[in-house]
Amino acid sequence: MITQFARILEVPEEYFYFLAHEIPPKYRQFSPDSPFQIQEAFEAFARSYRSEEGGKESEVGN
Repeated sequence: MITQFARILEVPEEYFYFLAHEIPPKYRQFSPDSPFQIQEAFEAFARSYRSEEGGKESEVGN
């Protein structure tokens, strides 16, 4: 349902999963080898989310 809602509103579906405190199915396809991989992924997300360019990692030299 989230996918259809996102498509109709022309908003990335990941945004609605984020609002719903859910992980999109395409990111749950593979099981991590260790709990530390999950920790690293969430830390990378947090760094990206906090960046100055609307959630995109800043490029060196910009």
